[in-house]
Amino acid sequence: MTDLKEAAVGPVAKPAPDPKNGGAFNALKKYRDFRLLLLSTLFVGTAQFMQQVAMGWIALDLTDSPLFVGVVAFSAGLAFILVAVPAGSYIDQLDRRLILRVAQGASALAALILAIDVLTGYVQPWHLPIGAFVTGSLSAILFPTQQAIAPSLVDRSEISNAVGLMSAVQSLSRVVGPTIAGTVIGFVSTGGSFLIQAVMVSTAFVMATLIRLPERAAVQTGPKGIARVLNGFSIVWNREDLRSLFALGFITPILILPFVQFLNIFARDILEIGASGLGYLMAISGVGSVAGALFVAQRSMRQGTARLQPYLLMVIAVSVIGIAISTNVVFTFALLFIEGLVAAVMLSTNMALVQMRIGDDIRGRVLGAYSLGFGLLPVAALPVGVIADLVNTPFAVGLSATLALACAIVIALRSTVIREL
Repeated sequence: MTDLKEAAVGPVAKPAPDPKNGGAFNALKKYRDFRLLLLSTLFVGTAQFMQQVAMGWIALDLTDSPLFVGVVAFSAGLAFILVAVPAGSYIDQLDRRLILRVAQGASALAALILAIDVLTGYVQPWHLPIGAFVTGSLSAILFPTQQAIAPSLVDRSEISNAVGLMSAVQSLSRVVGPTIAGTVIGFVSTGGSFLIQAVMVSTAFVMATLIRLPERAAVQTGPKGIARVLNGFSIVWNREDLRSLFALGFITPILILPFVQFLNIFARDILEIGASGLGYLMAISGVGSVAGALFVAQRSMRQGTARLQPYLLMVIAVSVIGIAISTNVVFTFALLFIEGLVAAVMLSTNMALVQMRIGDDIRGRVLGAYSLGFGLLPVAALPVGVIADLVNTPFAVGLSATLALACAIVIALRSTVIREL
């Protein structure tokens, strides 16, 4: 679609075929600074997933309450909601590399404090929501900053490839992080897991200091103050293409992915495979995610790509419903692989379609709003935790996935905009 009325707020990037395309790893091979960003994202993402496993496990160990596990996750999500949108506004105005450095440096310090708290045995249940809120706030700054920087480090024709690779390393984090955390918790200690997180985030900080960004003028035009903070929502709401993509992109983290927060309960109480088994559960989903993201990285975005998204969402929802009712480890592993693969294809494609439809002058604000979907993931875990406490965890997870399935069916039957993108 080249005649979008919304072009006034940002050009639609239409990648031209690259005769020298190097496949899924093209941008990784060609651009030194993109490699640094990618590795930095991998290290900090791995640390974040390690923390998710370690914090969820210690919360369950200290309280034996699925609801409290949800409260800890909710704290991180609340931070994301409060911080992501204002952060997006500043990402458009300030030096993005400086924002990246400060956020990663602060993340390293927060990880070190958590590690000391756990290793000394001083940790109390109330420390966990506070720690989750702090690290969630920093993640809310890091995610849109990383995503906003990536397109400026590659040619416009390779934005889809760059977004696919960014999604791939985030998915790889889901493999490496939980596996390391589960192994260290099972064979060493939870404190050891937090200590490794601090080392990994510190390494990411060093890499961030080496990234060189092209010169760009700070954006001074447009609304000021709170109006500018909320401008990302206004841009999305007034553009039907972005509004439709956001709706699809939000359903998965809000209604489906909260099940990840409760895999510790599946591992301990249903499948009876313990902390190391929890790492394997999360890792197998991550393996599927890596495969899915790399598939997207090597393919260009064509007219009609978006029309598949409601059907991909249906596959994800059915897979999670199967996970909820499964008591067989092998069957659960297979479903987690399918869930991870298809979710990565859907979310990577969704992000690429959004990135290709916005200009650099509004990228931070739009991506700040976009990142709210991932911030809402742990928030959505709270009602799932309440239902899990009242009934049981498989019922709560299955109910949430069933709602997502219903949404996907409605979108597939009624949406005309998605079929035109």
